[in-house]
Amino acid sequence: MNRFIFLLACLASTVLTMAQGCDSRLANVYRHNGLLIFTDCEPINEYEVVEHERSALSWSGQYSEIKNKLTRRALRDYPSADGIILSMVEGHVDRAVVIKFKDSEKDNSLARVYRTNGVLTFTDCDPLCDFNVTARSKSIMGISGQYTHVKNKLIRKLVKVNPLVDGVLLTFANGGVDRAVGINFK
Repeated sequence: MNRFIFLLACLASTVLTMAQGCDSRLANVYRHNGLLIFTDCEPINEYEVVEHERSALSWSGQYSEIKNKLTRRALRDYPSADGIILSMVEGHVDRAVVIKFKDSEKDNSLARVYRTNGVLTFTDCDPLCDFNVTARSKSIMGISGQYTHVKNKLIRKLVKVNPLVDGVLLTFANGGVDRAVGINFK
């Protein structure tokens, strides 16, 4: 019964957001060293793949360290690249696809974010729709510093505080001090 009510509330929230004319899945992606970083999201504009996959090994598995390594390598090997799409996986082997947008006149920082455990996940990006902060998690220190493990743990923690959270804004920092903010769209 609780799951039914939860699903009904999620559906109502999605319908209300769509009725307001704002797509809650859209985000504005941040730049890092001049490159757009797409993590847990996909660019909405057309692009071509410059380098299909790059990988980076990291003993700590921390998101910031891996992002820095992959960004530096992409800039060194492809200085005209516009961005990278990060794929963070368990096992300390994370990958990046180096991309170049087909139309440089468009706002290429727009992306459609993915859901993790039913929650929109905003990593290194901000939602385009207006939102209210409805939950916060304290910094987390885990046995595994890997992105996927920490992300899932933060999201589970937020959903316990607010089961009707629409999305989560994730902030990762070196040293294992990672934070999450639960949001609901207006």
